[in-house]
Amino acid sequence: MLQSKGKTVLAILGHSKGGDSVVTYAAKYDDIPKIVNVSGRFHLDKGITSRFGEDVFVRLKKEKRIQAHDVTASSGPDGWTLTEQDMNARLSHNMIAICQAIQKCTVLTIHGGADKTTPVEDAHEFTKYIKHHRLVVIEGASHNYNGAEHSKEMIQIAVEFMTAV
Repeated sequence: MLQSKGKTVLAILGHSKGGDSVVTYAAKYDDIPKIVNVSGRFHLDKGITSRFGEDVFVRLKKEKRIQAHDVTASSGPDGWTLTEQDMNARLSHNMIAICQAIQKCTVLTIHGGADKTTPVEDAHEFTKYIKHHRLVVIEGASHNYNGAEHSKEMIQIAVEFMTAV
């Protein structure tokens, strides 16, 4: 898609929901050589009530949109609007089919070994279904790679992957 607009894109990177977005992009277009999925979630039906409350589905059904607060966030912004449409889209994704559709792109998944938002087991699922995949788990790193050591390591791994010939 981006190449059709005259752009040369060698890699894209996404974190958390953005990781799922870049994997989905690769499945749909398969036109960018390198994809970096940082802490993406494979099992999109998991972690919903723990992050948004036990009554999230009732509230969404009633109100259609709610102000969501990520109770697992340890730093940074933790609120946004969550719509019923967003939730339905999330739950309709078949990550196995999405991952199997990626044929040309090489995908690197980086995941924190101490991630309490998205379990590291999700990272291993990408390995099972993406043809050209590499997984790096950064031991002790949280979902947001808090601390200079973990964030520096994550950035270094991603940049080396994206710039390698």
